[in-house]
Amino acid sequence: TLRECDSVRECETLGVTCKQIRLTADPAFTLREADASWVSGICARAGMGQDKRYYVVALRDWKHDSENKQAAMARICDRIYAEYGLIPVFLPMHEPLDMEINHAVAKRCSCETIVLTGLTGSEMLGVLRRMEFVTTMRLHTLIYSTAVGTPGIGLAYDGKIRAFMETTGQPMMLDAPDEDAFLA
Repeated sequence: TLRECDSVRECETLGVTCKQIRLTADPAFTLREADASWVSGICARAGMGQDKRYYVVALRDWKHDSENKQAAMARICDRIYAEYGLIPVFLPMHEPLDMEINHAVAKRCSCETIVLTGLTGSEMLGVLRRMEFVTTMRLHTLIYSTAVGTPGIGLAYDGKIRAFMETTGQPMMLDAPDEDAFLA
């Protein structure tokens, strides 16, 4: 099974002739969201006040120029906070691989930040529903945010991010944390 038309075309280009190839949704769309009161407890324990507004940042390590990209992402978070009052919630999607990069960018921010760890997929769905938007390099963060109706900005480090965003009709993509493009 494949997630989007680009993957089907790629198989055809590679000469894959299997008649059983099927275009279908990612199984992550079948996850059920955690109970709202349970998610409220998670948010309260993390220090997320009900009187504040939040968005998710879910990063993976950049292979090239990581220091500069971390600094740029932190400046973007600070500017979003300064201009819109939105607090970034860093969500390491793939633990433990994503822990270091998300903590590193959060520490570079001068604004208030929250790092949420140890969540199940169902809990992530509930948290993402409460966010203003999501910006991520992780495909499944985009899938989860789409499933709960939270807008996403894909940081398209890989073709699968671009393909998912195009397939779902979400136009907001950047190739890297480009400050000017991000806040245009």
